[in-house]
Amino acid sequence: MAASVAHQIEQRKGVVPLVRTAVREAPLALAALAVIAVHVLDDNFFQPQPGTSAADHLASGLVPTAVLTAAAIAYPRLRAGVRAVTALGLGLFGILIGAAEAGYYSLELGPSGDDYTGLLAIPAGGLGVER
Repeated sequence: MAASVAHQIEQRKGVVPLVRTAVREAPLALAALAVIAVHVLDDNFFQPQPGTSAADHLASGLVPTAVLTAAAIAYPRLRAGVRAVTALGLGLFGILIGAAEAGYYSLELGPSGDDYTGLLAIPAGGLGVER
């Protein structure tokens, strides 16, 4: 009997950190998706490139925003493996959109305008890749 109780206590010690991680993981992922979505909206609609308007970026702004929104809505209900693949894919997307434009222009000209949200998208994407 004593061995059985000791064994159950050992098992619970391993489960508690997993439960704590799972409880923290979904809100962090949703926050990261929100940061990436804000950069997409900022880059395409709030601060488009000079000489273009927000109407020129309807597809390139609305499609990624819709995908990020759908992922954020579905994320807490997805199974662990699907959540991991979703976090990895969208995390890489966040790093790519942050580093490609914001990182480049920040190094060449210094950060300005939508570069700040792009630079924030890099660590937000890193949260998904870290998973």
